Amino acid sequence: MMEWRACGVTLLGLCLWGCGKSQDGEFHDYPGEEARKTVTESTDDGQSLGSTDGANQTGEPTAVEPNADTSPTPQPIDPKTLPPTAPAVAEKQKGDDKPLSAGDPSDSPTETAAKPREIKVLIPNKEFQEVGPENAIRVSYDDIDLLKVLNMDPVPADCVKYFPEWLKNLDGQRIRLRGFMYPPFQETDLPFFVLARDNAICCFGRDPKRYDVIDVTMRDGETTDYIANRPFDVVGVFHIAPETSQGQLYQLYLIDDAVVIEP
Repeated sequence: MMEWRACGVTLLGLCLWGCGKSQDGEFHDYPGEEARKTVTESTDDGQSLGSTDGANQTGEPTAVEPNADTSPTPQPIDPKTLPPTAPAVAEKQKGDDKPLSAGDPSDSPTETAAKPREIKVLIPNKEFQEVGPENAIRVSYDDIDLLKVLNMDPVPADCVKYFPEWLKNLDGQRIRLRGFMYPPFQETDLPFFVLARDNAICCFGRDPKRYDVIDVTMRDGETTDYIANRPFDVVGVFHIAPETSQGQLYQLYLIDDAVVIEP
């Protein structure tokens, strides 16, 4: 019997949890468990904004309406305390009224065009040796490289007038020159082809200089097959034969009456 009486007292206490009787005989509602939790907000000086546990600073209970907004009052923000932020859009130099939009590739800085080198003879004299067959003289691509011979870059349309005498004297002589065959349109019975300085030009698309590639015409009645990705020698008559189109040099050297000598 005593156990039942104790349980009844407990249930009665739970039922009366949400209300209480004041001295004037009227009942007042008190917040439930969730509203009794303390909610604090930190301000810039570290002080608490307050609590909603139903008690004021003196410890006396305070009445809270059931639907009352217990969120803390927003505090004014001092702009001086904010961290600096990068602007979304940068401006160009003074005098340009067009803004520089972020991510616009057209507004990215461009490389300054390289100034032409001063043209000057770097190799004033050069001697060559005759080699067989046909008593041709051995010439390398370095010997006809205008950057190495004349410090010339880019190569102007009138480049020949700057040639030293030894280079001019190669015109019409039979030479022997080693290079790589630029891939032709057919692989066999080639009456002509292009001789390139290296296989980077042939196979990997490097933009060659005018002196890096030479048109070669085979001797009458002679043909050759495509020689892929390995060097070989060409013996033929060397010509300085510049050709231009719209002021741009597209051809400089030629070799004709040629035969191919494979190693």
